[in-house]
Amino acid sequence: MFAPAPRKRELLAEPSLLPVKKSRLDRESGRLQQQQTERKFKRRKLQEVIDELVVRVENNDRQLTNNLIRELDSEHVRVVRPEDFETSTTLMMKACLSAKVDSVASKVFNCLMGIFSRGSFEDRQKFILSLEEDADGLFSKNNLDAGVLLIYTIGLNEHLIKVEQVPEKVQLIARRSLAYSSLSSTANRTTAIEFLVAFCVSSKNSDLEKSKECEKQLCRLGKDRDYRVRKAASDAILRLAKSGYFLEKSTYKVAKAFIKDQDSTVRITAIRLLIYFANRIGKGQGKPKETELEGTTPLTDDAFSAICDAMNDIEIAVRVEAAKTLGEFESVSDDLIEQTLDKKMMRTNANAQVVKVEQSLFALSKKAAVQNDRRWKFAKKAPPKLEAKGGWSRGKELNATCPEGTKEVEEDDEESIIPHGACGAFVTALEDEFMGVRKAAVYSLGHLACTRPTFAISALEYLADMFNDEIADVRLDAINALTPLIAHGQLNSEQLNVILKCLDDAMPESRQAMRELLKRAQFVDVNCIEMCVKGLLACMKRFPKDKEQVFSCMADIGYNHAVQVQSIMRSLLDIHLIFHTREPSIEDQEYVGKLITVLNAASQTPAMVHVMPEFVHRHYRFLRSSFPYLVRPIRVLDEQQQCGKVGQISGKGKDKDKDKAEEILTKTYTRLCEAAASSQLSDRNLKRDDIFRDTSAISLYNENVSGAARLIFCLGEVSATVDSVAHTVLRGGELINIKQLILQSIEDMQCIEHQFSGVSSQIHSYLVHCRVFLSFLDMLVWLVQEMASQEQLVEAAKMILLDCET
Repeated sequence: MFAPAPRKRELLAEPSLLPVKKSRLDRESGRLQQQQTERKFKRRKLQEVIDELVVRVENNDRQLTNNLIRELDSEHVRVVRPEDFETSTTLMMKACLSAKVDSVASKVFNCLMGIFSRGSFEDRQKFILSLEEDADGLFSKNNLDAGVLLIYTIGLNEHLIKVEQVPEKVQLIARRSLAYSSLSSTANRTTAIEFLVAFCVSSKNSDLEKSKECEKQLCRLGKDRDYRVRKAASDAILRLAKSGYFLEKSTYKVAKAFIKDQDSTVRITAIRLLIYFANRIGKGQGKPKETELEGTTPLTDDAFSAICDAMNDIEIAVRVEAAKTLGEFESVSDDLIEQTLDKKMMRTNANAQVVKVEQSLFALSKKAAVQNDRRWKFAKKAPPKLEAKGGWSRGKELNATCPEGTKEVEEDDEESIIPHGACGAFVTALEDEFMGVRKAAVYSLGHLACTRPTFAISALEYLADMFNDEIADVRLDAINALTPLIAHGQLNSEQLNVILKCLDDAMPESRQAMRELLKRAQFVDVNCIEMCVKGLLACMKRFPKDKEQVFSCMADIGYNHAVQVQSIMRSLLDIHLIFHTREPSIEDQEYVGKLITVLNAASQTPAMVHVMPEFVHRHYRFLRSSFPYLVRPIRVLDEQQQCGKVGQISGKGKDKDKDKAEEILTKTYTRLCEAAASSQLSDRNLKRDDIFRDTSAISLYNENVSGAARLIFCLGEVSATVDSVAHTVLRGGELINIKQLILQSIEDMQCIEHQFSGVSSQIHSYLVHCRVFLSFLDMLVWLVQEMASQEQLVEAAKMILLDCET
């Protein structure tokens, strides 16, 4: 009984046997897992699967057939090689025709369609043309009608075949599919609709009777009970419209009925159809009187009102499409567009009769006309009373006699009132809770207002309110939409108070768009200018990187509102009427911003110069040399005869000294011109040294001509630099620091062009010549240091010429 106990102790005494058995088991389990992995990823060839599928389909083995179809669809359909396309499609078609069960045939045909969609153009074209050979077997299977129509639809849409190459039996299949009415045949009917439209579009309107018949059939299918059929019909009508086919006017009523469909995709298609009718038939491109519906309502107005009504749709996508489409209308009556910004009902111009309540049919007493309370109502004048000759009374008058005859007068519909759909359409869209609707409404409102100045004035307030939107993209679109409308009106302080909040936006794009808007804006009063300056300075303080953009905006505001800036110049620059103004630091950015605004206004109103302190004139010259693109020139300060204080009257003695100084300066300039004629570089440098000493002395002791003396000094430096650089580059000098010297010299020449006023055209041409010469020397140094290609050389030369033009 107790014999196994010693064996257990033996095993415990030999622990080395356990790891050996365990390692062997691990190796065996690893080998089994490797074999399972290899079998798992091993895939049979495509032809083997298809051959087996054909055999199983002929033997009607449904279980194995479904397994093979699943294997074919998951492993082979998406990776068919081009060389296997023809053989695979032929065998798959054979399996479809030999299938005895409709569901099996449909599954095999779906795999065939997957292979067909991944073939090349030539292979697919050859396959479609080969289907006519199997027409007796393929076209006789009703369960494959949808697949056959889909293949020919793809062939027509992708121009694989022509209309003449479509068999007559395929057209009969389409008619047979459209004749179905059960819900189980929806796939056949939708595919037949797509084939019918592709056939009409590919025929290029060669047969108008067939096209009109197709349009009528689509309109009939648009009233089907199945929403999928209605969707296919609406899409087909839209495709006909986009292909250039001119739809009949009767189709407009069908398209307008689509906008009340239960399916949202059908309603979206209806909106696109309505804008097609409005922009094409509404222009009068159709037959006479096609632009009007029954009565006198223009078709464009009716379509516009219908789309406005879609702004109250429950689906977001429909509202977005409606809001986006409103901006695409090319011609709409002004009354209808203005109604979109007002939720109150308005009358059209067709019924402009306005009578007092006391004179209307609803007045209880004619004595009310004597009272001062004059109320007005939209109603027609009362017709003359008729004698009592029988009939029925309308009941609208007190103690009225019976009118003649029994014809009832309809008064409820006599007055033409704008459809309620247009009332406040944009107001509703701008207040929508979804971002897409608001964004589309902002775009459409700005697009419609661009060409309508009166409507633009009304739209300013609504677009300005959108600057407070919580979504950054909506705010940016509102700014971009309002920018071109600024030219049609003026901004007041209330609107500006809302708009300027965008300068605190965290998005740089929004801030820059807001500054572009302020550049073009026209303000009502001086308070708006002060608000703009204050808001821009606060923006620059919060976002220091926007300094240049802020200065550019303030420059344009001052230039466009010179009269308003003139009235607040003292407050901007802190100028006191009695006491002298302390000169601010030119490094104060807020002062520089205000100064740029004032100086640009002074370029339009020179009278402001005489009120400015002396330090402003000096700051003007500094800013003109530092930021010439921000400060526009002031002619009064740039006159050559006024280099000193503006308005200072010189005495006779000073005039004589000034004339002598000018004469000396003219001789010095002549010496500078003659120095360039010397052949030796050393001689030219000696003559220039003498000129430098003379011009420095003239500038120091005679302030009247100090500016001209400094100009001659700078011209001497330019000529000396050009000589030195040319000698170094062309005669094999040291080129280590020559590139930096050339760039510095070009910058100095640009400063000379903007620093001095009254420079003649000859001197300006000389400076441009020196810049071009140094630029080409710089390119030569580049060629010496780097072996550039010919294309790079040509591009560098083009850049030099473009830089000189600017």
